[in-house]
Amino acid sequence: MRTPPAPAEQAELRRSTLHDATNGAALVGQRAATAVTDYLAAQLGIDARPLPPLCTSGTDALRSQPIVDGLPGLRTASRDDRRAALLAAIDVAANGDHGLPIATAVIAEFRKRNALLPSLHSIEKIGLGGRAIARRRAEKELVEGIPPDRLTRAVSTTGQVQPAMDDPLIAKKHTYWESNGQVTRHVRVT
Repeated sequence: MRTPPAPAEQAELRRSTLHDATNGAALVGQRAATAVTDYLAAQLGIDARPLPPLCTSGTDALRSQPIVDGLPGLRTASRDDRRAALLAAIDVAANGDHGLPIATAVIAEFRKRNALLPSLHSIEKIGLGGRAIARRRAEKELVEGIPPDRLTRAVSTTGQVQPAMDDPLIAKKHTYWESNGQVTRHVRVT
């Protein structure tokens, strides 16, 4: 029969950053701390070994903030940085709707402003927001170029099916729904 550890040994085991309840497995927080340090070093382009471990727990994240602020020329992304990244995403999305150039522009804007990159989810949301705004602006420009009488005509005929078709093959296969007050029936045009 195995004897339980003494209270002093239990306290030491709890204090250890290399053990958890599974008896000897490395803590997830320890790996996360190294990942955060490596992430910062990669953004700065320096070696990660001399940097102190950051964010080993939720409380340590708050304690690590002054360390991050003390790194030369690097700071956390502010609201203005995110707005500038959104404007960069809008500019790129106005020229093309591909995701890679938009994400590259967002990341380049954060780096130009010496701000830490936010999470991938935040970068994706900024890029998608820029794409949506660029699409709305393009739609608005398209609609403004159409004369009002033509636009009214186009909207009033939307959804109407034209039974007279030039190609007889397509006309035979063409079907539509015809509504007659209360009854809707399926009509095949031949």
